[in-house]
Amino acid sequence: MRLYLGQEIAKDGDFARQLRSALGGRKAGKVKGQRKTKRWVAAAVGVVLLLAAVFVVARLTQSPVQPVAAAPTTVTATPTDQPSTSTPPTSTTEPAPETSETAGSAVPGDGSSVPKGSPVSLLDLPLTNNEWHVQHGDHDVQLTQYQNSLWTMLATCNSSAYRGEQQFRLKNFTRLEVKAVGTDSTASPDLAVKFEVFLNDDGVNAKQTVVVNPGETKTLAVDLPANVFAVKLRTSFTTPAGKPCRSGNAVWGSPFVVAAGR
Repeated sequence: MRLYLGQEIAKDGDFARQLRSALGGRKAGKVKGQRKTKRWVAAAVGVVLLLAAVFVVARLTQSPVQPVAAAPTTVTATPTDQPSTSTPPTSTTEPAPETSETAGSAVPGDGSSVPKGSPVSLLDLPLTNNEWHVQHGDHDVQLTQYQNSLWTMLATCNSSAYRGEQQFRLKNFTRLEVKAVGTDSTASPDLAVKFEVFLNDDGVNAKQTVVVNPGETKTLAVDLPANVFAVKLRTSFTTPAGKPCRSGNAVWGSPFVVAAGR
């Protein structure tokens, strides 16, 4: 206890002054007899020790108040998707002519093996020498898709791409129809194309000719004579050859022939 009292007096001047003030107010009077004096001295020492103990315990048990830091507030920003304002070009699809239910089992290229008036796609006809010279499948004419189509790449700066043609073998058909002819959506905007139909082995005198200007779409129809045995489709450009180079696909959109019937 004395050790703690000494440490507190050395560290805290206010505590030392308070202790001296408490001790200074108590003066022992003269008494008669040595025994009575010892009793008073012992009592005074006890009081001093008790007060000192109270001060020490109070200081040791006092807990400093620690400041509490406020937790930082986090604000999270959530990105919001902005709607797109640009509208891409849209395309439509034209259905291919519906063929007869018996066309699948018919003799290829013979219009007398299917009911009269049945449409037969040119892609189902036999090829001369069994060779393809054009591309075939589904393709667009000015953003409109056509099934069972034919197309050829033409270019004014490439002599091997000045024209394209394909011949089919057939008999007993009365009419050739094409739902749309023109260039596709990737062609040069100033490319004009000529579409020609030739019969049998005549490659000079066209049975039908259609010129399609840039951005246009036209239909095509040809009546077929009874003695026809071949049809040739030819495409070429009417734009002057050379540079600047202009190119694009010339497309026959869903061409078909109409059967003469059984």
